[in-house]
Amino acid sequence: MRNPKNNYLDNHYIHRSNWLRAAVLAANDGILSTASLAIGVAAASDLRDPIIIYMDSRSFF
Repeated sequence: MRNPKNNYLDNHYIHRSNWLRAAVLAANDGILSTASLAIGVAAASDLRDPIIIYMDSRSFF
């Protein structure tokens, strides 16, 4: 028989929330990649015009 003190993490909620952690990290990665690209384009240009980033919903599929 298993000791209840040894298996208290078997049914813990942290094991079911990995999808949320992955989604948050992926969104953060996308935001940082887009921001880095915009900063790189702005730094490479000597113009001071605004940079417009357009993302269509079809880009995700």
